[in-house]
Amino acid sequence: MVLASRRRFNAGRDLARALDIPVDVVLDLPRLVLLGNLQVLIENHRGIIEYTGERIRVSLPSGELRVEGSGLVLRRISLDEMLIEGEIGSIAFQTAGGHTTPPSSGREEAQP
Repeated sequence: MVLASRRRFNAGRDLARALDIPVDVVLDLPRLVLLGNLQVLIENHRGIIEYTGERIRVSLPSGELRVEGSGLVLRRISLDEMLIEGEIGSIAFQTAGGHTTPPSSGREEAQP
């Protein structure tokens, strides 16, 4: 599965270069802009799955994005982008096949 995804990405990247357009457009990928741990702008979403002050799950073309933290609020939402604010503790992707990437906390953890 990972090999097929890598091939798809490489083919999309090559097509984007040939046509001089952004690779995220060709591959229908989300774009995330993170401002510290206080704000995340998500482009190319498919709607909200779950919304609480501690967790917001967002549907993406290829799975979902989970934002966890405290005091999370949805400041703005439109058909193609949303702005989440609050104290962001972690962000994780889950692909449509169920594979979850490890949460990104923005902090290095000490190894035992």
